Amino acid sequence: KATFPDLKIYVIAPASLKTEWARTALKTTGLKSCEDSSTKDDKADPSKSLDMHISSWAKIPQHVPNNVKHYVVICDEAHSMQNIASARTKDTLHLIRGKRCVGALLLTGTPMKNGKPVNLFP
Repeated sequence: KATFPDLKIYVIAPASLKTEWARTALKTTGLKSCEDSSTKDDKADPSKSLDMHISSWAKIPQHVPNNVKHYVVICDEAHSMQNIASARTKDTLHLIRGKRCVGALLLTGTPMKNGKPVNLFP
């Protein structure tokens, strides 16, 4: 936060883990967050005072507001996007490929199907 004050964090996680992400981020790092309760087409996003936006795999942000200079994407349970044809994979890749995205972290504890890395890097 002090090193990169303009950097926003977009977390995509299972709905059941969103509250845990917010609680842990605040407790361990002091990062303030909001949980997404909007529809996929809603352009609403956290205010400038928030550091992290947490959304479920069902509500992946479609747009990053212009006031966000740089952002990183963290995908918890990243094996959820193993199918390149699925909407969640396409939406996540669109977010990660944004010009202002400076990094992506894919987290999973689930083994890859058939041991193929292409399942995590479509």
